[in-house]
Formats: sequence, structure tokens, C-alpha cells
Amino acid sequence: MISKTRAIFYFYRQFILPSVLLNFLFLLFGNPVVLIVVFKLFLACLGFYLYKTSYKDHLYFYQNLSLSSAKLFVYSFMIDFLFILLSTGIYSVLL
Repeated sequence: MISKTRAIFYFYRQFILPSVLLNFLFLLFGNPVVLIVVFKLFLACLGFYLYKTSYKDHLYFYQNLSLSSAKLFVYSFMIDFLFILLSTGIYSVLL
């Protein structure tokens, strides 16, 4: 049986490329990390709303693993926050 951690990463994999691209795009234009975090939090809330209203059938797999949609999005935001920190570190080393 698949573990909850693998399920969370499986869910987040669809957001990795857009997330990293947005991080570097924001950093390229000189936006502070706080603005990136606030914008990503807004996107996470928007995604949560869309999944709860339009795509609720897509979350049955995670609910069967006893992961609620709220937990799934909170964990996804935490992973995204780690990617923000990692992107900031990489960007500062490159420039």
C-alpha cells in the first residue's frame, strides 16, 4: 500500500514545474520572498476552492488514504514553501 508521504508527493508532482518557474520569474523581477509566499498562498487557496467545487471526484484516491483535501493542500503548500527557499538559495548563488 502506498504511504501517505508518497501520495502527497504524487499529488504535488503536477505543480512542481509551474511552481519553480513562478519562483524564478518572481525572483528575476526582484520581488521579495514574502510576496512570493503570499502569492503562492493565494494560489493554494484558489486551487483548494477549485478542487472542492469542480474536481472533487479527483480526490477520492487521497481520501481513501485518510488524507483530507485540506491536509493535502496544506502539505502541498509546505512543500512549495521549501521549493521557494531552495529557489531563493539557487538564485542568490547564480547572481
